[in-house]
Amino acid sequence: MAFIRIQKLKKDESGKILSGSASIIDVNYDPKAKYHAQQRVREKLGKVIELYSKRCGLFQSPTRG
Repeated sequence: MAFIRIQKLKKDESGKILSGSASIIDVNYDPKAKYHAQQRVREKLGKVIELYSKRCGLFQSPTRG
């Protein structure tokens, strides 16, 4: 199962996004791991430009231009 992890998101008083980054994270079950789940980065999405919800947004990707 994959999800978008947003880190260090900062907004000003009007709600405009000043900074932050995002990436797509895969979660896999691992019985040998301490908490039985292992997370790894599938793709770095880059700087957050606009965020519509926790699952949808506009990003400035370093790999896709």
